[in-house]
Amino acid sequence: MVFVGFYAAQVFCTLILALSFAIVVTFLMCLTQDAGLMEILFEVVSALGTVGLSLGLTLKLNIIGKLLIIITMFLGRVGPLTLVLALAHRREQPEMQYPEDKIMLG
Repeated sequence: MVFVGFYAAQVFCTLILALSFAIVVTFLMCLTQDAGLMEILFEVVSALGTVGLSLGLTLKLNIIGKLLIIITMFLGRVGPLTLVLALAHRREQPEMQYPEDKIMLG
């Protein structure tokens, strides 16, 4: 049962990091692109999930937007796998010591 909480924490951490990254990239794209929020959000989530879907906005992006989409696609592919492997690092077990006591005999 201890492992269930540990894996749930890993999943929650991955989810929060992915959502935070998507929000930041969407915000930056909204500042630098001349497109609607829903189109930008669709492109960013599609790139983060490496889905391959597009509304045709990618062709209209300037160099900053294209670089943001490229980074998002790269982190969407490599990021979660790397993050899970990094978080799955086994903690060292504490060194076990047996209790000692003097027993009186006789």
